[in-house]
Amino acid sequence: EKFGTLLSDVSVKREWSPQLFDGEQLQQVNSKMSQIDLTTEVVGPFIAGLLITLGSYLAEWLPPFLGATDFGFVATGALNALSFGPQLALLRGIYRSHADFLQLVPAEQLQARKGPVPPEGAWGAWCRHPGGLQFLSSSYALLYLTVLSPHGALLTAFLQLCLVPSWQLSLLRGAGALLGILGTMGRPALGRLLGDRGADGLSVCWLAVWMLVALLAFQAAGGSDGGNIGAGMQGVVSMPLLVFMAAVCLGRPGLYSFELGVLNQEQELVDRRHRSSVGAVDAALTSMATVVMYGS
Repeated sequence: EKFGTLLSDVSVKREWSPQLFDGEQLQQVNSKMSQIDLTTEVVGPFIAGLLITLGSYLAEWLPPFLGATDFGFVATGALNALSFGPQLALLRGIYRSHADFLQLVPAEQLQARKGPVPPEGAWGAWCRHPGGLQFLSSSYALLYLTVLSPHGALLTAFLQLCLVPSWQLSLLRGAGALLGILGTMGRPALGRLLGDRGADGLSVCWLAVWMLVALLAFQAAGGSDGGNIGAGMQGVVSMPLLVFMAAVCLGRPGLYSFELGVLNQEQELVDRRHRSSVGAVDAALTSMATVVMYGS
């Protein structure tokens, strides 16, 4: 599933969008796609919770080996599998209706173009691309070198150890995604007001400020000793821990605004020949940062 999602994401955002749209319209399309992605992060857990609740009502009709939680997992997996059909149909429809715009660059045009042509491979295209692309990709990947993600497994496990109720964890995930949507909605206007570089700089500074607040709240809550961070009784969250959770969510607009800015910049900066290669390297760098985070 992850592999297929990565392939379609790189193809649509890196290849198709810049060839079908340009300028202000392209940035608006990027913003809308990011909003859709984040909306599914809100709706998905809500639907999964409803399916688990439905499983508890249907317990007497379910097989003995299938509990309410198991029913929710199975139903969610089935819905996920069924969604690939409509996705494929939509992608094929777009390709058929815009095939003339989505063709690869002919070989004779590649030879006639000026500028660096990497010898081969995605990493070669990324390493030899001019314009400071490597710094842009690396700065984006480094933002994934963190556990402070509302939907991250490590943060969720830590908060569970702190006896944070499950409904508050759900609110944390939903609030992070909703605030991320606000960041993507405001990014086009912020770019018009401050310019792309100013908007991206402000977005990163916004994220950094709230991560600093989260760090201070974490220290005030008792440091890394999970037994002392939570409240004295289950269901009640201490004020420092509550501030910590709020700060993590409030940093999301800056993160997703910067992510959208990176996408806009790379679509303009990267040559059409190498957009998929650069997108694949970006995905690899963010995955490497995530692996380092889990392994540290």
